[in-house]
Amino acid sequence: MRHLLFIALMGATSAQAADVDWKLYGGATIDQKAEVCFYDANGVTWKSDKLFRVWTKCLLRADILKVDTKKGPGKAIIDESAKRVAHHYVPPIATVENAVADLLVDYTFFEVVADLGNLEPTGRMLYEIDCSEDKVRWLSLFIQRNGAQYNKNTPGDWEYIAPETNVARLAKLLCP
Repeated sequence: MRHLLFIALMGATSAQAADVDWKLYGGATIDQKAEVCFYDANGVTWKSDKLFRVWTKCLLRADILKVDTKKGPGKAIIDESAKRVAHHYVPPIATVENAVADLLVDYTFFEVVADLGNLEPTGRMLYEIDCSEDKVRWLSLFIQRNGAQYNKNTPGDWEYIAPETNVARLAKLLCP
């Protein structure tokens, strides 16, 4: 009976993973640890023709690179990455940043790990971006650093989007 429950839960987890499509949009170094950040392309919610909400998450780069690609879920990740590269997939980040071919392969791998890797995010943020005003605000924020957690679920104030930031890149990717 336990095995059937486990299999049912695993099926639910796999279905849930298929509902998201994490796309790389930036990264940062926080507390001397490199992070790679993604937005959920399937979860972009347009409130008007110029205002949208999008969930993002950041993963430690070191955790992404530790994925064992020789067996189990890691093998599925490497297989999916190879399939995308073979079909000339280009990560959306390449439309706003210049990237050499080797980086495109890395970016593709990072996106597949974000989709299938079950890594614990260091942060989850729900942004609301106003394309016409070039402004952003946080609607929900969860950050985990050095064992401590910070949660905020009340909307922040609207702020102008600073150039050369992750949020600026996100707006470039998603604003019409």
